[in-house]
Amino acid sequence: MMTQTARAARGLVVETALTALACRLATLPPPLNWRDEVMESCKDQPAVDEVRALGRPAVHWSPLLTPLDAAGRQGQSGRGQRPRPAAIKWRGPDGVLITLCACGRLGYVRETAPHGLPSPAPPMRRRIMITVETMHLAPVKSLGLVHPHTVHVERHGIVEDRRLYVVDQHGRLVTQRTHGQLVQVTPQYRVQPEWLSLGFPDGTSLEGSLTLGEAIVTQIWGRHVRGRVVQGDWHQALSDVCGEAVRLVRSVEPGQGYDEYPVSLVSQASLAYLSQQAGETVQFDSRRFRPNFLLGGCTPHQEDAWLGGVIQIGPEVRLHVMARDPRCAIVTLDPTTGQRTVETLRLIRQYRPSPRAAYFGVYGIVEHPGMVTVGDAVIAPPSLRKPS
Repeated sequence: MMTQTARAARGLVVETALTALACRLATLPPPLNWRDEVMESCKDQPAVDEVRALGRPAVHWSPLLTPLDAAGRQGQSGRGQRPRPAAIKWRGPDGVLITLCACGRLGYVRETAPHGLPSPAPPMRRRIMITVETMHLAPVKSLGLVHPHTVHVERHGIVEDRRLYVVDQHGRLVTQRTHGQLVQVTPQYRVQPEWLSLGFPDGTSLEGSLTLGEAIVTQIWGRHVRGRVVQGDWHQALSDVCGEAVRLVRSVEPGQGYDEYPVSLVSQASLAYLSQQAGETVQFDSRRFRPNFLLGGCTPHQEDAWLGGVIQIGPEVRLHVMARDPRCAIVTLDPTTGQRTVETLRLIRQYRPSPRAAYFGVYGIVEHPGMVTVGDAVIAPPSLRKPS
């Protein structure tokens, strides 16, 4: 019989292989080196003795279906092309045959006893993979969001996220909490060479390289953040939006403009559940909550179950989930206009009562940096997963 450690380790191998297969099946035609890539992803798992006993798996690939045209007929247009399932098989040290099948974002694992008889365990487990659906960045804190396809996550968070911010004439931070109209300003930011563009509600825009002036220290969530005032016409343009004199500042170091922690996550299932609590009168947009990563494939508030654990996003990034996200008045504002539209905080507290705050989503810190792309898989340790 396999030990509990061996079963947990085997589950990690199976989950990793499913991730590699499903991500590729969902996004790209199969490259020639798929077989090697998937085998390598299995081989590089933690060196647990019981896992080594699984050996190298047999990989079975099915070709792509013939492309179909718009009417469903075979043709050369390429429309309707989709992959058939692929399978990986292991023979475990206890003689149990493990078969993994995947197609798109769905997969399942089937175990068969040594002589082909049904395993004492349930014959099939089915799980929908958790993936990154959308990414939200705010190059200028509290201004409009951008939605990149790929980001580089450093130890301090996503490189371009909240690198700049706005302060009033006394050096105090200005956000949507007091100036909701800031969300109507759309930023575009490039790190090297450093360049910024701001698009304003009246259709005008301002762009150019950044020239830094005087040093300034701003308090952001109890931290004293060092920055440099950006010189040029930025101040007047943003002052016209805010209705008072403000200045644009760039932090000296990246990753300083966050609130409590550098990275935030929310699941689409949590947003859908919140919409249900509102009687479907409001369909909550993830932009209202401004998470760095919007996750698909979760159950409502499954992200809360990851507190204190480490999750992996894509092939490289590991996040330590630190705390639930205490929401502020910004979630009551329309993410397009900045006008107050819904009593979101009250609604959250009605079904998630808390004496401290209306918690929605989670925060994390980066344990291992790397690249993340929309569609990447999110893997939590077995002890932190919601039972499937």
